[in-house]
Amino acid sequence: MFRLYGFFTQNTLKTLYVLEETGVDFEFSFVDLGKGENKTEDFKKMAPIGKVPVLEHDGEYLFESGAICRYVANVSDSPLYPADKMQRAKVDQWMDFFSCHLGHWLNTLYFQTVMKPKFNLGEPDERDMAEATKFANIQLRVVDGLLQKTDWLAND
Repeated sequence: MFRLYGFFTQNTLKTLYVLEETGVDFEFSFVDLGKGENKTEDFKKMAPIGKVPVLEHDGEYLFESGAICRYVANVSDSPLYPADKMQRAKVDQWMDFFSCHLGHWLNTLYFQTVMKPKFNLGEPDERDMAEATKFANIQLRVVDGLLQKTDWLAND
């Protein structure tokens, strides 16, 4: 049985998608970042940097959403993370692209439009939102163009 600790973040959602898609049994434990539940000593025993998501499996803990996704796909023998080394590298390529590039802009928009209002963190920063929208649109057009030619970015 897997247990995922998380909050309303893109990275938590990404790991939830993989858990659901692979069909493994799992439970979800909500970690309230607004209350600082991720900063407790107990939580930092699972994730030393105090970030979500965290996966618990067989008494071991993993943090970082990409590592969690790959681990779940591997132990469930899911085709989401293929055995072929080139196809696996292509999956890694797109996971890294979304985490390091597009994800940055989408997370900025999410924080500004959802998290700030939800947790009374001030008004959304219009300049940050304009920049994030500009670069997210550029990168999404590239992804959309590729998906016009094929159903998947990697690993049919």
